Amino acid sequence: MTNPFHTDWLRRFREDLRQGDMDSLTQHVELAGLEVVLDPDFLALASQEDARSVVVLIATLGEANSEQPKPYSRWLASYQYLQHQLDLDQAAQRCAAASESAPGLYAAVLDAAKHHSALGSIGSAPAHVADLQFGIDLLVNTGHSGAMEALLKAWQRVDRSDIPWLRACRAVAARSPKVHARKEATELAQTIRWLLDRAPASQAAVAQEMRVQCAELALRARDGALACQAAEDAFAHDQQVERRFTLAQAHVLARQLPTAVSHMHELLLYTLSESFTPEAAANTDTTSPFDVLAAEDTLIAVNRLLRAKGLQPFLMSGTLLGYARHGGLLPHDKDVDLGLIGWEHQFTVAEALLEAGHFRLDLAQLSGHNRFLMSAHDLRNGMAVDFFLFHDQGDHFLHGIDFDMGFTQHFRFSRFDLQEVEFLDERFYVPADIDRNLTENYGDWRTPAPSYVVTVESPALCDSPDTRTLLVYLEILKTITKRMKPQRVVRILDHLDATDSPLLGDVVRQRLRAWCQQHNRRPAAATEVSA
Repeated sequence: MTNPFHTDWLRRFREDLRQGDMDSLTQHVELAGLEVVLDPDFLALASQEDARSVVVLIATLGEANSEQPKPYSRWLASYQYLQHQLDLDQAAQRCAAASESAPGLYAAVLDAAKHHSALGSIGSAPAHVADLQFGIDLLVNTGHSGAMEALLKAWQRVDRSDIPWLRACRAVAARSPKVHARKEATELAQTIRWLLDRAPASQAAVAQEMRVQCAELALRARDGALACQAAEDAFAHDQQVERRFTLAQAHVLARQLPTAVSHMHELLLYTLSESFTPEAAANTDTTSPFDVLAAEDTLIAVNRLLRAKGLQPFLMSGTLLGYARHGGLLPHDKDVDLGLIGWEHQFTVAEALLEAGHFRLDLAQLSGHNRFLMSAHDLRNGMAVDFFLFHDQGDHFLHGIDFDMGFTQHFRFSRFDLQEVEFLDERFYVPADIDRNLTENYGDWRTPAPSYVVTVESPALCDSPDTRTLLVYLEILKTITKRMKPQRVVRILDHLDATDSPLLGDVVRQRLRAWCQQHNRRPAAATEVSA
């Protein structure tokens, strides 16, 4: 488990180094004390996150102040090479001087780590375990875990216990939570599969933990085939409910929706069984009330930023509903909703928000013509903002919700022009025909609909039956496992009845209605769950 103090120090040191604020950096080091800065766990955290400047800083302090400077000298030379401060021969010689192995081993490892190339010859019998372990850590921490094979095999030649395999697993496990790039996530997952093929029979529990991690990495890499393979492997060894959900996610990613739905059905049966304990579920129904003033502040700020860039952001979904129904934001909404006509505007939106300096935005969302929804958070007040990118299809507009599971739910709207209106003492764009737009999205939008489930009920939905089925299961499972208002499930069941849908079957529907009656102990607030 990562020490939160180490995480905070790392953040501070990286910021000071980025800004070149040496006075602040020196002050942080003095306040923490050398014994804290030179904690091996802190150095490990910095190297696992590939914080190269911080590693150089710690290693420099360690080389000068530690009673055992050699390990620090090795890290310092390696990262100085990675930062182009030393050439390969200099770095390899310095690493060798701080260890027991020949420079050739380090030259091969450093070259592979820097260029993500194949590992060159490391000699026939490198004798020292510490150097091999260091090489594995360096390759993993620089995002090139696939090159560790020769090092691990060399280590296992001199140590036939489980320790080399376990140490390699530890290096991978420590790096995994810090991986964001899809390419590295894929390589790390493939490395785990290679390690699993060589798992000692005595390490069944560790192997299962690695299977679970492999599946999570494959999902992060958006590799459907690899995710299915890894998730099925983990589920075969441990059929816990969490493994089944991962398996469902993998099949969604692989576009195998019927198989995913079958796993969702099993999950639903479990949540309705006596084995499921709702007390253990996350209670998300006790969140703070929607801060209308904060939402108004964020809405005005974003509107000004985007309009200054020449864009025409328009009120939509729940934000438009509040404006049209009573001239203000809905008091029980959850975020700010804005639309833009044209997927290409995602790049200008990102530019405007980043320039403002108080929005958090995951740049991985910038995915070109495949992107339908972008989300950001206003760091001043924590307010979430959704930007829906409307794709012009000629005779209609298409917008959608991009789900983390790797699929998009689509909504079809009639084409519309924009008009300007006065709202919150500002000029905003809205669809020229507000009534038609809201009717297509909500149906009878003038009547408050408590716990409206837009992903199931919206008349604008235009996806395949498989996608609609998947959303029904997802929304019901989310409601039960996150202890949300049971009225959401009632609305879904009523919608299925009204549309003569055969989904779920009579027995499961009866059990769900019984669950709703059992948990419906308080009235629902008049909320609209907007997309």
